[in-house]
Amino acid sequence: MKKLRLVTAVICVAVLAGCGSKSGNTSNSAGKDSQPKETNEVISNQNDSSEDENSVVEYDTSKADDFESNEDLDTQRKAAEKKVLDTLGDGYEIDHSEENPHNEGDEIVYQVYVYENGDSQNITRYFATADFCMTQEEWDDYVSVEDDAQGIIMNFAGDYSNGRGIIHVEPTGNNSAYISVKWAGSAFDYAEWNMSGEMQEDGSNFTIAYTDCVKKVITYSENGEEESQTTEYENGSGKMIISKDGKITWIDNQEDIAAEQTFEFYNE
Repeated sequence: MKKLRLVTAVICVAVLAGCGSKSGNTSNSAGKDSQPKETNEVISNQNDSSEDENSVVEYDTSKADDFESNEDLDTQRKAAEKKVLDTLGDGYEIDHSEENPHNEGDEIVYQVYVYENGDSQNITRYFATADFCMTQEEWDDYVSVEDDAQGIIMNFAGDYSNGRGIIHVEPTGNNSAYISVKWAGSAFDYAEWNMSGEMQEDGSNFTIAYTDCVKKVITYSENGEEESQTTEYENGSGKMIISKDGKITWIDNQEDIAAEQTFEFYNE
């Protein structure tokens, strides 16, 4: 009987020890499974944070030039509005302004709409830059004259020859032109005249009178290199008479070198 009790006690101790061992293993296994999981999450979060800190923030600069351009335009617009108000005096206010389709060279002209003494129902338009202010009538006259004069000169731009000399006509804007003449002297020299003037309609012809002519003589060596350039006179006067069929007569008050010969348009 004692022997049976002893065996039973040993068996109970063994069972209890086995249960304790299983319980401890279960706890350790759970610890091993859960701990790496937390560690992985922490590492992942740390990596994400590192990427955020080291990442380069890229800004879109494609609009920078547009912004600067718009800023310049706004400055020009305000200068035009100020010119109008300064010209008109007290009592006028700006209703709005807008860019004019016809500009003055590289400078933008603005149509500026104003009203007087708070009467916003009666609005008047002016054409302005920072340098001038014009009424509608003044602007129409200005554009008409400018376009007509520019058109006339453009019709006669180019080179003209009498067989020995060449006249070059180059428009310079509005109703003015730059003119150069080259005239062969010998195999080793030629004369050159440079002048400018405004084109005026003269009956059936157009005339460009000048008072700023400079004459030079250029000489060359036998191998074609320029040897000298001598100024013979300055402030010479005369005129170019341009017929409406495209021929030029040169009247030179200093030498009359062309002797009123006719120069005809040609393509070099």
